[in-house]
Amino acid sequence: MILNVMISMLELVKDSRMRQAFCGVLEKCSRAVNVYFTNWEKCPFPRMSESQFCDKILPLYCHVTSNWLTCEELELKRAIIKALGPMMSILLHKKEQQNQIFKEISWLLEQYKEEIDVFHVTQSLSQVLEVSGEYKIPLPKGKFQAICSALHNQICSPAKQLSIENHKELFHCVLLLTRSSPDELLAFLHEQLEIKHEAVRVVSLDLLRAIVGADLQLPIPQGLLVRLLVVASSPYEREGHGCAALQLLKALHQNIHAAVGEMWVVKIPSLLQFIEVPKNISGDDRRQCLEQPDDP
Repeated sequence: MILNVMISMLELVKDSRMRQAFCGVLEKCSRAVNVYFTNWEKCPFPRMSESQFCDKILPLYCHVTSNWLTCEELELKRAIIKALGPMMSILLHKKEQQNQIFKEISWLLEQYKEEIDVFHVTQSLSQVLEVSGEYKIPLPKGKFQAICSALHNQICSPAKQLSIENHKELFHCVLLLTRSSPDELLAFLHEQLEIKHEAVRVVSLDLLRAIVGADLQLPIPQGLLVRLLVVASSPYEREGHGCAALQLLKALHQNIHAAVGEMWVVKIPSLLQFIEVPKNISGDDRRQCLEQPDDP
């Protein structure tokens, strides 16, 4: 009933303040529909299908995305972003609308570059990823990579101080991507670890730790690789299994990926040498230990 009234009002919503209020109502209605999807059996009324709700939301979504996305007012843009996530989550249930929804993800990612509270961007993205993962709706490969890059850049960026809530939501999005496509996500993080930039590598390792800590039940090869990389990145923690982890990575390199063979054969011995020098030795003394030739 409310959605029917909102559709009839679309042409009357002209100024920025009315549009902002309209988006607020649209957000709440869309959130309620998503709650209904997961709890419909508790509702005393006859069940409405996902398709019926999609047909109601679609004209509202199309009007907002066709006419309001170019707005300059920050408050209105924030209201639009907050409404988009729940609406997109509903429309993903209808196969005919999925390509349109995936296309609009690009606009959401662009908002990370704007001077707005980007937490709402991450939150809307998270809502879409949750539905995509839960209902096994695969993201197009190019879109998957774009989302990974945007999330990683947000965590790495020194330009913006991340709020605690946005930091948690960004990591949550990465975990959702891992659940839906572990191979692609781990391949992306592997690429980031090869970049010669400390902040990028640190963030990538933090994300790997989060994946391990979340116990996502990754397939055995991916799960083993992630755990070994995390242990090797903090070689002195707990019982100090860093050397063992590196040695196992070196032994298994052909089983992990053919491309890492030559690099790991060269790099891992020097890393092992570094770790095996007692950690209480530093500065010039440590350098001298590392430069000493092995005993014949």
